[in-house]
Amino acid sequence: MRISILKRTLLAAVASAVWMAGMSLPARAQDHQERKHEQKEMKKREKQERKRQHAVAGNHGNHYGRISDERYRAHFGHKHQFRMVRFRRVEGYNRFAYSGYTFGFVQPWPAGWFRNDDVYVEYVDGGYYLCNPRQPGIRITLTIF
Repeated sequence: MRISILKRTLLAAVASAVWMAGMSLPARAQDHQERKHEQKEMKKREKQERKRQHAVAGNHGNHYGRISDERYRAHFGHKHQFRMVRFRRVEGYNRFAYSGYTFGFVQPWPAGWFRNDDVYVEYVDGGYYLCNPRQPGIRITLTIF
């Protein structure tokens, strides 16, 4: 009789432990999924913030340099056109060098502009822009690095 009571108690304890473990597994899985979801959301917010910062970049957002008036008159503006042979992508910016300065932009290359078009850098309302004399109404916001 003693053995059967002991066996029953042991079986009840094991069954209880198994039942409780089975109950806690879904809770742990749910916690894991929630953490994973939170991490995804955080990455998504960080990515959106980076995109927002890039969208406001340029001299109206995070400009890094300024061209002196003397140097601007000598090398920049409508009278000083050049052909941008190539640019390279670095840290989210398309970058190119001209007249001793490195410029960057995040906007897409405008439709109708060709890589061999003459372009020029213009300073307007406190910001630098890449302009194309063939399409004077379109300009790309620039950042000086």
